[in-house]
Amino acid sequence: MTNPPPFPTRIWVGGYEFPMTLVDAADPRLDGDDGIFSHDETYRGILVCATLGTYRTIEVALHEITHAINWTCDIFTLEDMAEEEAATTKQGAAWARVYVDNPKFCKWLNHAVQQVRKERASA
Repeated sequence: MTNPPPFPTRIWVGGYEFPMTLVDAADPRLDGDDGIFSHDETYRGILVCATLGTYRTIEVALHEITHAINWTCDIFTLEDMAEEEAATTKQGAAWARVYVDNPKFCKWLNHAVQQVRKERASA
């Protein structure tokens, strides 16, 4: 049996690099949440509680990545923050279900992404 790959240490969204870190549930930056996305000057990144189960970790990571997408693409304004949180929560849960419930799609997607990377590398 092979070891699973480690949790990613960064993710690129648009032109922005966001560190991704698993942290202890008692980490004060989580403020009692399962994860956070921050774009502040003092810290830009994603934190996810390290003690969540695998499914919940997927869901929270996708939720926080959705925040990063929303921020980098100006999808919501500051006035829409309550709506942004509600939409992001639903999107994180939905994408987790899509990935977990559709292994053939994930296999195809991984293959397609690898193909695009090869094409870009040879261009």
